Formats: sequence, C-alpha cells, structure tokens
Amino acid sequence: MNWPDYLVLAKGLAEHPFEASRRSAVSRAYYAVFNSCRRWLEANVTSIDNRGAHEQVWETFKRAEHANEPTRSTWRLIGTLGDSLRSLRNQADYDEGVADLDLRAPYAVGSAERIYALLGELELAD
Repeated sequence: MNWPDYLVLAKGLAEHPFEASRRSAVSRAYYAVFNSCRRWLEANVTSIDNRGAHEQVWETFKRAEHANEPTRSTWRLIGTLGDSLRSLRNQADYDEGVADLDLRAPYAVGSAERIYALLGELELAD
C-alpha cells in the first residue's frame, strides 16, 4: 500500500465544494500519515498492536522515549499534530456537523504534509 497516495487524494478532495468530499479529505489525510507513522515506528522502534493502534502511535511519538536529544521535539510535534488530526478525523467521520469544514479540510491536508516532512527529518537524523 502506498499511503502517501492517500494524501494526494486528500488534496484533491479538499478542493471540492461538497461536504462529503471535504470530510473524505480529512479522513484520507489522517490515514495517510497514521499508517505511514505506524509503519515507521514498526520498522525503527516498536511493534504496534491493532487494538488501540491509533492512540499507541501518537502516544509513542508524544512520549519520545526512543528519541535522541536533537530529535525529541520533532517526535513530540509529530505526536501532537497526529493526535489533533485524529480528533478532526473523528469529527469528520462521525459528527453530524463539522464547523468550518471548508477551512479545516485544507488544514488537515497541511497538517499531514507537515507530519510527513517531520518524519523525513527523523529518517535523516537516524
């Protein structure tokens, strides 16, 4: 699976004027980075259980127990951004109404792009 392709899809969906497209953009942006971050953690740090995987991924980054001093803030920022994006994804997937979705969908895409950039910094630092 090429998870970054989900982000490409999310960018396109965020530009559509339809609520369903924007909700889908948020969801696709989230799953792009969630699964990429999960795979990165599994390849470099620890296994991730299917049960509670979402929380485990973002908490692992926020705790930064496996980080070295120069990368600790990057780890924590990935966790914080990912956790925030997860909350927005939950709203987009489950809530009857999502305020400012026309602004929040592009924000979700931008957050996902930022997480990918930060993950790339961790890969270069290792």
